[in-house]
Amino acid sequence: MVKTDATIAGLRNLGATQVTGDTLVFIDADVTLSRDWLKQSLAVLDEIPDRSRFITGSTCSVPEKTSFIQRHWFSKLTHSSSSYVNSGHMIMSHETFKCLHGFDETLKTAEDYDICQRAKALNIEVFRSPEIVAYHHGYPTTLRQFVVREAWHGRQDFHSLRTFVRSRTAILASVSSTMLVTGLATLIFSGLTIASATIISASLLITMTFTVLKFRRLSIQEFFPTAICAQLYLLARAFSPFLRIRRPSARA
Repeated sequence: MVKTDATIAGLRNLGATQVTGDTLVFIDADVTLSRDWLKQSLAVLDEIPDRSRFITGSTCSVPEKTSFIQRHWFSKLTHSSSSYVNSGHMIMSHETFKCLHGFDETLKTAEDYDICQRAKALNIEVFRSPEIVAYHHGYPTTLRQFVVREAWHGRQDFHSLRTFVRSRTAILASVSSTMLVTGLATLIFSGLTIASATIISASLLITMTFTVLKFRRLSIQEFFPTAICAQLYLLARAFSPFLRIRRPSARA
């Protein structure tokens, strides 16, 4: 039965009810698996001490790096630091799914972050496995698409004070973007002053620090283009509550 009005979380839960195996694999409609995916997955699963309670998976690779945003952001996410596993390519035990009562169907986005945090609270192992390769064919190719995508993903962080406080990304984006906007406004209305220069510099320093922490393997040549993407990412996340947007087609 198809639920046309269901959230992504609801659709994932519906799919999980149709299978009986010990391991569940969630992938998005525009995700394909590498030729060695099964071999890679079994190798990872064989190393898990408790096969009954775990969540793993990997950030999808970019099949073609044809645009600025694909080369300098999405292609680097595979090995970036993250506290959760993206549900566009997520593997978990059926026992874990039942223990957590599935994804939270009230969430329009960030259902993957939520289920990973709930799993960790129950001492269920959550880890990323970049050696398991999948490809996402729906990544944005333009900066505008990128901003819309991140604004959509960021909306759930501002759903309530509780969700905002739980999201380090939302807090960081809000602080950085507020400082940047304040600094630019001061620059426009008061000219180049110590105050405007200090505020803008502090905001850019936050962005550069965020870039370094998220992408630890960047060369000097790669750093600045990726930092530009990071600045757009933080701005989109910070202003997501004020933007009226529909779910982008390239969601995951």
